[in-house]
Amino acid sequence: MFRTVLLITSILYFFTTQAQSTLNFRSTTYDFGITPEQEALVSHEFQFVNLTMDSIQISEIDLTCDCLSPKWSREAIAPRDTGYVRLAFSLTNRPGKFEKSATVQFSQNIEAVILTIIGYVVPKSDDPLLKLNQRVGNIGYSSDIIALGNVQKNTIIKRQIKLYNYDSTSISYDSWNFDLPSNMSMTMDSVIQPKSFGNGVLAFKPEENTKLGYQLYTMALVLDSIKIPFELAITLMESLGDPSQVAKSKLVFDKSIHDFESAYVGEELTTSFNLTNFGEGLLSIKDIQTNCACTSAYIKEKSIKSGQSTSMIVTFDTSGRRGRQYKMITIFSNDPEAPAQTVSLKVLLSD
Repeated sequence: MFRTVLLITSILYFFTTQAQSTLNFRSTTYDFGITPEQEALVSHEFQFVNLTMDSIQISEIDLTCDCLSPKWSREAIAPRDTGYVRLAFSLTNRPGKFEKSATVQFSQNIEAVILTIIGYVVPKSDDPLLKLNQRVGNIGYSSDIIALGNVQKNTIIKRQIKLYNYDSTSISYDSWNFDLPSNMSMTMDSVIQPKSFGNGVLAFKPEENTKLGYQLYTMALVLDSIKIPFELAITLMESLGDPSQVAKSKLVFDKSIHDFESAYVGEELTTSFNLTNFGEGLLSIKDIQTNCACTSAYIKEKSIKSGQSTSMIVTFDTSGRRGRQYKMITIFSNDPEAPAQTVSLKVLLSD
């Protein structure tokens, strides 16, 4: 069921005849990951910067589900000020994968923005054994993927791994062997009793020369020659140091997406994104990554002073590709609030 939340304003605006793309959302999609139903409600705040010369105001938010509850900036948002839309999602009786969206309308002739939340709800159960989705030999566990999310360099992250002993005899610590990369270590309970849960603690520290962005590591616990495989997933960020001791930088793009609309297969498409440092400290671009070898991005100035701007040139080679195309470019910086930001391209290709 669709629900429309209306905001009636007392200020009249003169609508221009051409739509503007003058807002910068730091992201328009948020992934809650795997979330237990017991949490009942989750929420995320989408922030945006007003890049116009005039104040703007949110006039309407259209929801795709009555499970969403929005809050937003009620007052007019002055130029260069930040506004927000907060979406809360009810997890109750909604197990499994979800994808919900809200369309944000503005009182000026500014293009509507679609905000999306995604994730997976693990149904609640009073029986913890029902949460064990994996079993190897006599060991049960909930998942073979350990997702740590965003991890900064030079930090040590610890994550608990809960294991269940289905056997009728206990398992001692000496029975385990650990097949781990050099930047990981593992500790286990000294004994896991029969038909009982035990805990392991995995410690992980990114290697200094590891590339920024998404990384996947393989590891295994070995018990009596039985290998229990796991994968560790992280998104590696640059170390930002102590934020209280460093002037903050703030990376803002003039747009989050460029639509080429339509093009022919084989064309080389080029566009640019404008980057501005709205913070007080020096903005440093650490890395740029694309989700396809067909896309390249280049920024000449990697250090941007407060109030200054530079351009990122993006090229998409359409050879051998057809239909609707979406390509993403991720920019890693020392912006403490958004160290990884993504912009995208879209185009419909035909022969």
